[in-house]
Amino acid sequence: MATETIGSIVTTSTRAGLYALKPTAGVQDTTGLYTMTEFFDSPGPMAKSAADVRVLSEVILDHLLDSSKLGPWEGLSVDFLDPKDWSMSPNFCTQFEGTAEQMADEYEETVSALRNGGCPLKYPIHCKDPSVLPNTILPIAYWDFKNVCIPKFFRSFDECSVASVADIVMFNKENSKKALPAPFVEQNDLEGAMNTIEEKEQIDEMKQELRKAARDALDEVFDKEKINIMAAPGDSPLCVHASAADNNSPSVHLIRCC
Repeated sequence: MATETIGSIVTTSTRAGLYALKPTAGVQDTTGLYTMTEFFDSPGPMAKSAADVRVLSEVILDHLLDSSKLGPWEGLSVDFLDPKDWSMSPNFCTQFEGTAEQMADEYEETVSALRNGGCPLKYPIHCKDPSVLPNTILPIAYWDFKNVCIPKFFRSFDECSVASVADIVMFNKENSKKALPAPFVEQNDLEGAMNTIEEKEQIDEMKQELRKAARDALDEVFDKEKINIMAAPGDSPLCVHASAADNNSPSVHLIRCC
């Protein structure tokens, strides 16, 4: 199990060679879970097989997933983004030598195998990258963490020695030898959340603008290409679009990263 804000399920499972699923944000009770933002976060399963992911999904979602009426590719059209365009920035994700080339080769092999197996697919397809989105992801995440998620997390305990993000920052400073061992001596995200000063109305407006921009970028591709599923390398920023748009969008609930 993991909780994804932007990529923590998809990217982690890719690195570990696992199958995974990020359910729609908000469909599960996150009481007792450590989450960063209710706007993005969703708990989801990771496992060694797709069958195990399905079983665990049924447990955490508390209902059966019925796919008995679907054929192998019946009624589906798949879009594959170009791995040369959809890859993580080296500044964000350092890879071992040869890893990027191996992933691109295996991506091409996956496209060929699906095409040979009768999957109706389009490759490559263009989609606007996350640079078209408002630069508001961190302000939203910091505000939600400070004002929604951490207070909710602390309320799940009968007793707790800290009660706010500021308390966590102070505790870590006072116990830095154990809480902040080298080289992990910074608290950038915690301090960013602690120092957020936006009003709720401002954050709500940011959320609406970000969600609309992400959905518009994806809807443009789904409507133009008449596709049901968009696929990209696991190590790609497509998870940014998926998180920002949220799976409640009619065109986004079928997005998968492979």
